Amino acid sequence: MVKLLAMVQINSAVLRDGKVCDIPAQDIVIGDVVDLKAGDIVPADCLLLASANLFVDEAALTGESYPAEKIPGLVAADAPLSSRSNALWMGSHVQSGSGRALVVATGENSEFGKLSGRLKLKAPETEFERGVRRFGYLLMEVTLILVMVIFAVNVYLHKPVMDSFLFALALAVGLTPQLLPAIVSVNLAHGAKRMAERQVIVKQLASIENLGSMNVLCSDKTGTLTQAAYRCTPPPMPAARLATESRAMPS
Repeated sequence: MVKLLAMVQINSAVLRDGKVCDIPAQDIVIGDVVDLKAGDIVPADCLLLASANLFVDEAALTGESYPAEKIPGLVAADAPLSSRSNALWMGSHVQSGSGRALVVATGENSEFGKLSGRLKLKAPETEFERGVRRFGYLLMEVTLILVMVIFAVNVYLHKPVMDSFLFALALAVGLTPQLLPAIVSVNLAHGAKRMAERQVIVKQLASIENLGSMNVLCSDKTGTLTQAAYRCTPPPMPAARLATESRAMPS
């Protein structure tokens, strides 16, 4: 296993002791100066020192499908990741050009590391899961009440206590909706099939119910969700042709 990992190990060109050497990406520390070229993976969060036509793919962090141009300079302290043209982010890929950058964050302290850390957190409970849980509690309460009432009535009617208890227990088992998970899964799968007929792919069945209970759906317009704007906009008309057609139009 160690030999396999060594074969796919990512190395980066780092300036140390006045000369450039290739070292494993996990050995890079804050303060190192890395040289990047087309095809390289950014090994850590870096501040750009110099660049030459440097374009970086940051889709994993920003969602933008087009590479971002990187140039040294100053940006606002509260600028979002997609607007920080003087910074390189760990996990992004250099599409073209070359550059030299100073490492400012590595590992879990990088933006990519923070993002991966948030993925380990438990997802918040959805409205569908909350509804199923409440329905389960309701069934449990109704079952307990019926069992207690039936047991009390049998005892009041001077029935054997053990027989009354076993009868109430059998009634509780009979009232338990054992097929409820199967019924829910079948209904959600049927909904996923109907949505597939409308060119919609459902990865999580519970999302069908969540989508149906939404009042407002907000999404950003990026190349990962919709076609780029230039594909939908006709090319600009040449000025000479525009002037000719304007003179030809009746007043």
